[in-house]
Amino acid sequence: MNTETGIIMSRSYRDTSDGVHFDYWVKCAEKALHISVLNQEVVFFVEHSAKIPDGPYRREALKLKTLGHLAVDGLYFRSQRALRDFAQQLQHSGILTFESDVKPEDRYLMERFICSTVCIEGEMLRKGGIWQVVNPKMTPGELVPELSVVSIDIETNGLSGDLYSIAAYAPDGEVVFMVGEEEDSGHIRFVADETQLLHDFLDWIIVTNPD
Repeated sequence: MNTETGIIMSRSYRDTSDGVHFDYWVKCAEKALHISVLNQEVVFFVEHSAKIPDGPYRREALKLKTLGHLAVDGLYFRSQRALRDFAQQLQHSGILTFESDVKPEDRYLMERFICSTVCIEGEMLRKGGIWQVVNPKMTPGELVPELSVVSIDIETNGLSGDLYSIAAYAPDGEVVFMVGEEEDSGHIRFVADETQLLHDFLDWIIVTNPD
């Protein structure tokens, strides 16, 4: 069992045949960590007295109330698509739904009072150069690690025109990739075309490896 604390950099969900899966990328002090939370249900709420049709859900009475102090039930689904479709069906029928628009990967964190910094407890394994942990215990964390950042400035001909250059700055170096035929000078690197500019810039990002 390992314990790490870090800041959540990104989050997403995936519908699968085994339920909804959540993916979180966390920046810890010495590593980036990919968290997989598997086989989850997603939920929204209706009034306890609401008469609703059968559907792909299970209904559970909860000790929760609306802002109008009315008791609510949770409707639990095995996919976000099923939740969204059934919520729309109820809304079109004039039945109130509560929190059907909350992103499920955000709700998972909210229910654990996690804002951005998280403490992770679980078996952490390195696979393909990436640290991963499946179904860990997640609680609010206090430590905020120092992040490595890059500032980027993209120059184009208008919003949809040609790409002229990309300038990037990091604490340990700066570079400007520019389309042109001149010789490289200092931190300015000239490339033949837009495609080469993008390839060189992405290669630089991989080497610099910002958070």
